[in-house]
Amino acid sequence: MFSNHKTYNFLKRFLLLLLITFAFFFSGCSNKPAYIKKWNFVKPNIWDKVEIDTSKLSADQKKVLSENGTPTYIFTFFEANAEGKKGKPVHEWVYEKQEKYFWFADGNLVDYVPVTLPKEKRIQIPGGTPPKE
Repeated sequence: MFSNHKTYNFLKRFLLLLLITFAFFFSGCSNKPAYIKKWNFVKPNIWDKVEIDTSKLSADQKKVLSENGTPTYIFTFFEANAEGKKGKPVHEWVYEKQEKYFWFADGNLVDYVPVTLPKEKRIQIPGGTPPKE
C-alpha cells in the first residue's frame, strides 16, 4: 500500500510537470505572433489609407506635411484627463520608412501629450486571406 501511494504521487507530479512543459512549449513555438490571428491583426484607431484635406490643416501640420510628405499612418488618440472623460483628439503622424513620429494636439505640434489607451479595430493584412466568419 505504501508503494502504491508513492507511485500515485509520482505519476501525479510527472503528469503535472508534463502538462506545464507542453503548455510552455506550445505557447512559445507558435508560427504567428499573438496579435495576428487568421490573417487579421488588430491596430488601434488607424486609417487604412491616409487622405489629408489640406484646407483643414493647421500651420504646424502643413509645415510637417510639406517637409515630410504624406504620413504612412495617422493614429487618433484622445487626451488623458483625471476625470476619466473623453479628452480632445490627439493625432500621431507616423512616417514608417523615415522612422519619424509627430504628435498634434489641437493642430499644434507637441513633444509630449498624455493619451488614453485606444480602442481596437480589425484590419486585414495586405495579401492575406479574409477570415471566414
